[in-house]
Amino acid sequence: MYTRCPDEEHWRTKAFELQKLYWGDKSSTTLETHKQLIDELKSELQRIRDTFRESIKDADDLVGKFQGDNVDNEVRQQYYDVMKKISLDCSEAMREFGERIIKESVNIINTPPPVMFEAVAIGSIARGEATPYSDLEYLLLVEKQTEGSAQYFELLSMVSYFIMGNLGETKLSYMNIKELYGWFDDKAKNGFKIDGLAPGAGNIPTGNSPKNKNHFIVTPEQLAERYKAILDNPDPKEALRGDLTSMLTYTRS
Repeated sequence: MYTRCPDEEHWRTKAFELQKLYWGDKSSTTLETHKQLIDELKSELQRIRDTFRESIKDADDLVGKFQGDNVDNEVRQQYYDVMKKISLDCSEAMREFGERIIKESVNIINTPPPVMFEAVAIGSIARGEATPYSDLEYLLLVEKQTEGSAQYFELLSMVSYFIMGNLGETKLSYMNIKELYGWFDDKAKNGFKIDGLAPGAGNIPTGNSPKNKNHFIVTPEQLAERYKAILDNPDPKEALRGDLTSMLTYTRS
């Protein structure tokens, strides 16, 4: 039985070697450069969490005023306003954190993007409801589909997943890889990571199965057409979830 400890040096090296196998000659990043990047990102994420904790402490005083059945409406509104601001501030910090991950991913790849693109946050960040432990959901809105663009943006997405995995807060069981079950003890923390690959998750550019590969590497026209098709032929189960509606209503580039 193996014990996976993502923060230990030999595991960090193994993870980098695996990434290099995937990148091939598409990246010249060194192990030391990559370690430095991951350490910087860990420190940045910890700073966001520390700031968030202090903000929550400031709201605790209001909680004590919620006594009895007759809560003052002014106190109720004040509490709502404070918590809403904390949530929005945290979501913006996590949006900036996600933006840096995308930019660093572009830098890791030797070649520039073949077309203009925008990384668009969906889910809790876009709704202004993120915490420093929320998973990341995003899509890639590309200027146009060209020969080779799908391969580039698939690689870009995978590089971003590797970066998030290297933060040590993604349990491999969360990735729904059945072949890994039962042969190691995973000591990874459960925290910031990409949206999972399990059924009902996978709101990420590459999707969560061969059936919907590169599901969210789309042009604006393709995304609009997909949404229109759902409106014209609604699936009752999907309508209840409202995923695509939320994605188009709440987005942050």
